[in-house]
Amino acid sequence: MTAINNPERNRHNAFARHALEHHPQETPQFTMEVIGKYRTPLERQIAEGIEIYNSNSNITMNSKLDHYQPAFHRLIFTNQLAD
Repeated sequence: MTAINNPERNRHNAFARHALEHHPQETPQFTMEVIGKYRTPLERQIAEGIEIYNSNSNITMNSKLDHYQPAFHRLIFTNQLAD
């Protein structure tokens, strides 16, 4: 909230950067919700990547790990027993 309320001093923050680039004349109104809990950063990153890929938004806010396509196109898990 600090970054959104003072975006000029918090340009490193994704929300502040988005506000400056896409809403320069207004303070954006938004909501947040927890959509999952993960045991490891990798699990969270994979889930986040899937959410971004499946999103219908035309503006993405993640800049640290910008990807032009998902790292995993499709995961298939099988349970094959060794002979």
